[in-house]
Amino acid sequence: MVRAFITCALVGGPLITLAVLTACATPGSAPPPTPIPTPTCLPLKTYTAAQEAEAAKELAGLPVGSTVAQFVTDYGQMRAADRAACSK
Repeated sequence: MVRAFITCALVGGPLITLAVLTACATPGSAPPPTPIPTPTCLPLKTYTAAQEAEAAKELAGLPVGSTVAQFVTDYGQMRAADRAACSK
């Protein structure tokens, strides 16, 4: 049986092989569910209270609409999202 299948596959070509292999799938069968990926939790750098206070003071001194202020805000949001994802 296996020899006949191999001979058929080699002589009949890929189309016959594909037809034989797809015959194993049952109608209405669904593919297996995709697993939900686990987040990769990167270690967050810790800052002292004094460093955080100094950074807040410097951030408050930036002009309204500052690009640097937006970068810092985005970074803070990413850190919060990382903490939330990794605490589950």
